[in-house]
Amino acid sequence: MVLIQHLYGIRLLRKVADEVSMNVAYRWFLGYTLNDPTPHFSTLSYNFRNRFNSETVDKVFNWILEEIATAGYLNTEAVFIDGTHIKANANVKKKIEEEVPIAAKRYADELMKEVNEEREAHVRLSFFA
Repeated sequence: MVLIQHLYGIRLLRKVADEVSMNVAYRWFLGYTLNDPTPHFSTLSYNFRNRFNSETVDKVFNWILEEIATAGYLNTEAVFIDGTHIKANANVKKKIEEEVPIAAKRYADELMKEVNEEREAHVRLSFFA
């Protein structure tokens, strides 16, 4: 239910509980039949206060990474970079300290090459216009 809350931008736990009880797709995703009762919003609230701590979140995140890796969808070769220049390594079983900066530099160089080519093309187009 928390995943549904975050994916669909639902801010209130009460609203999430209502949506799950009414939406057939949400029920199917969570494993509830049409006749099954869904959790009350107070159950979600209790879990946030008492059960969901940083250790629980880390366990869930690591489990998701393991499932993705087992299914063959995790590739540590690709690094996606945004403006903050954070090194990322999603492979929990293998520490790669040297390849991340090398790959990041290569991708940054490729990105700058594409940006410069686009700028040159734009200048040429505006010159002839």
